[in-house]
Amino acid sequence: MTEALAAKTLSRTKVRRAGKALINPDSTPDQRKAARQVLNLWREPHASPLSAIEDRVRKQTGRYGIPCIIANRLKRTPSIISKLSRYQEMGLERMCDIGGGRVVVRDVRHIYTLLNEILSDPEFHIVKVYDYIEAPQETGYRGVHIICKHTTPEHH
Repeated sequence: MTEALAAKTLSRTKVRRAGKALINPDSTPDQRKAARQVLNLWREPHASPLSAIEDRVRKQTGRYGIPCIIANRLKRTPSIISKLSRYQEMGLERMCDIGGGRVVVRDVRHIYTLLNEILSDPEFHIVKVYDYIEAPQETGYRGVHIICKHTTPEHH
């Protein structure tokens, strides 16, 4: 069975239980090993839509001549476990930043040009936008975070 097919067969309950086993100090080594396997099966399918999103953003920046640096990543297993430990009520099945991308531009105007393009792109369902430029974090961090779901049939 391929990993993508295996991931589709995972129930949310199984993923939730795996997340709990990863942070439970009483989990046995075998339980942790099984939980890591479930985590890897859950994590891997995030790569394809992430790549599709990066391709779309590259096209948009090219169309507008926006110089930028684009990168994406799947959250590493230790980072996932750490976040599950900090936010135990969240659950692995609800963690929405397993796949993430970053676009770095020089000019704030370019951020909003790209944001408007992404918001109007029918391939992406925007779940939430966090605008830390309009409302900077206490640390001084400024940026825009978009939580989205890829909506083409092969990525459901």
